[in-house]
Amino acid sequence: MGEQGWLAPVWWLAGTAACALLTILLRRRPSLRRWPLLVLALCLGALRMLPLHPALDEHSLPRFNDASEFGIRGVVVEPPRLSGTTQRLHVRAEHLAGPGLDQDVHGDIEVILPALPAYRYGDELLLTGRLSTPARLGAFDYRAYLARRGIYSLMRYPRVQLLRADQGHPLMAAVYSLKDRLRGIIERIWPAPYAGLLSAMLLGDERGIPSRLEDALRASGTSHIVVISGWNITLLAALVTALLTPALGRRRAMAGALAAVAGYTVLVGFDPPVMRAAIMGGLTLFALLTGRRSTALRGLSIAALLMTIIQPYALWHLGFQLSFAATLGLITLYPLLWKGWQALREKLGWAGRRSPFQALEEIVLVTLAAQCWTLPILLFQTGQLSLATLPANVLVLPAQPPLLGLGALAVLAGALWMPLGQALGWLAWPFAAYTVWFVEKMAGLPWAQVTVPPFTPALLVLYYALLTGLTVWGGLPAERRQELWQYGRRHLPAYAGLSALGLSAVLVWSAALSLPDGYLHVYFLDVGQGHASLIVTPAGHQVLMDGGPDGTLTLSHLGRHMPFWDRELDAVIATHPDSDHVNGLFAVLEHYRVREVLDAGFAEGADVTRRWVEAVEGAGAERAPAAVGTQLRLPDEGLMLEVLHPPASCPEVLAGNDCSAVVRLSYGRLHILFMGDVERQGEGLLLGSGADLGAAVLQVAHHGSAAGTTDQLLTAVSPAVAVISAGAGNPFGHPAQAVLRRLAAHGAAVWRTDQQGTIEVISDGERVWVRGRR
Repeated sequence: MGEQGWLAPVWWLAGTAACALLTILLRRRPSLRRWPLLVLALCLGALRMLPLHPALDEHSLPRFNDASEFGIRGVVVEPPRLSGTTQRLHVRAEHLAGPGLDQDVHGDIEVILPALPAYRYGDELLLTGRLSTPARLGAFDYRAYLARRGIYSLMRYPRVQLLRADQGHPLMAAVYSLKDRLRGIIERIWPAPYAGLLSAMLLGDERGIPSRLEDALRASGTSHIVVISGWNITLLAALVTALLTPALGRRRAMAGALAAVAGYTVLVGFDPPVMRAAIMGGLTLFALLTGRRSTALRGLSIAALLMTIIQPYALWHLGFQLSFAATLGLITLYPLLWKGWQALREKLGWAGRRSPFQALEEIVLVTLAAQCWTLPILLFQTGQLSLATLPANVLVLPAQPPLLGLGALAVLAGALWMPLGQALGWLAWPFAAYTVWFVEKMAGLPWAQVTVPPFTPALLVLYYALLTGLTVWGGLPAERRQELWQYGRRHLPAYAGLSALGLSAVLVWSAALSLPDGYLHVYFLDVGQGHASLIVTPAGHQVLMDGGPDGTLTLSHLGRHMPFWDRELDAVIATHPDSDHVNGLFAVLEHYRVREVLDAGFAEGADVTRRWVEAVEGAGAERAPAAVGTQLRLPDEGLMLEVLHPPASCPEVLAGNDCSAVVRLSYGRLHILFMGDVERQGEGLLLGSGADLGAAVLQVAHHGSAAGTTDQLLTAVSPAVAVISAGAGNPFGHPAQAVLRRLAAHGAAVWRTDQQGTIEVISDGERVWVRGRR
């Protein structure tokens, strides 16, 4: 889940205080106290994360992002991550040299290089190239992903010189060397893709899984089988205990198992699912060793608390969220499902009969329990629903215990004597072959995975509140449920009446506050590195100009600034077909009724034009060119949008950004000029047209690029307010310093979406108010 907005300390402090108070109030009710304790652990982890944002001093590496070329000396601190023809290195910088600079620095870099030559953990490298700030890649927030790993700088394909090898920590070098040796043994025992599958299941190394199999695992909802989990820890602990007990006794054997779990965790890595399984397994072993009582839910709570203390960013790691939710489902929901299934068997007269499908029944219930808790997270994060999850897991999971057990024995045997390892490997091979074959077959079904509408945060909270309530209700004794039911029947009418009255008041006030207020509102939406503006007229009519690069983000903004019942736009204007302006409009056309569409710059025969025309026709909207003289008149008196550029002949005269639409909004004495992405040549044609360009508010062209917004244009427009739509830390350096200087020289107050968030301009046709909203 995104971090922005959720990191305000006041929210986490309030949550911590509320949960601590609930824990104290429920101190005599252990069964209920565990829930606020779980949330308390998460809140404390979030508070622990707040100080992790880097302080930029003169030696901080991110200070040199998006500047000139530097030579940077640093050490590779993780094994390279291979992906097709590229490798990604995590380099810890130590020294930087460049024009007028020669100093020590601190900070980490993500370095993207060709796959060959290959580099290793501990290599000291001299990298010569340009540092950049990671940017959002469509729906994937690459910058936040790297920030969770402590990386704030990116270097693509620099020149590389290997200075020295083996400069890493000797212990970690030994661990990585052992892992490479074990992976080599796996590759000698099994061919691909089965070797990649076993490497992921046993060592947490997914580099050998081909992309086709990786996609199939995701589409069939079986990706979890290649994630190190509690089953690996349980198998390891049981094996070590069984081997050591005859010689050392049970207590010492369990101590040995505890050490083995710790060593295995270091070997496979500290990903959140691994840490969760290792902490819970270690706590169970420690409880057995010391004779203390241990419960799974308590172990999960302690695991969450320790993980968020050690790795606060784990809260936003999809692996942590899914692992935590699935485990919580197995602990809390599976027993209720099993109890209900047994009750159903008894009603059907099957009680006491030994079912040949008992193991299959358990797998179905385990899968259902895990899916009930994890499905909303997957829908929220990916927008993809795997309809094949239940049948795929029911038929694939039975093969995993023998595959994992025989696979582990084969690798251990292969480390001692390869022929023995290969013999055991043949016993494991049928299970691996069946897993790969069946997963790919299930993923190939046309209905295996479907795209669903965005799962909103509010819906996520509501779902988990209902699921938690049902789980708590199901866990209560029958007598207590009966008491509560009778109490509810007696008092439900009064409570229902009050609730209905309160809900009606909320709905009425929400509707009233959403009604037009008689003012013009223009929202320059914070859509990152792109442009989208929503115009709401005094009478409540709405026009969307451009849609930014991310449809999900644009839909979120529309939902925030339009009445909650309103799914209609009077018009959509696409100023030109660049992805950072038009991508979000595809989602808008899919989710909103649009009466009219104006567009400019769409070349005949281009792929984007074909997709755009299909989307417009599919939405049932009327399409017209946004060319000079086109006017969009809305029912509001005195309000008009007029296209000032481009001319109909633009593709023959100009190209690219210079054929972007320029639109002037007029309302009373207020004029707002939207410049799209027009650059110098387009500006020259616009200035020579003789059109009235005067405007109090200017949407600065091309996100503040130095290629536009000339002094001549600013003289003609004479803006009091200039709005720049740009993404924070964008790799293009927008807005350019030269443009900012020109705006300041012409006396324009500059508002920027990368600094102030969504910029709202409000006017009654005479006066203007401007404010920023994050």
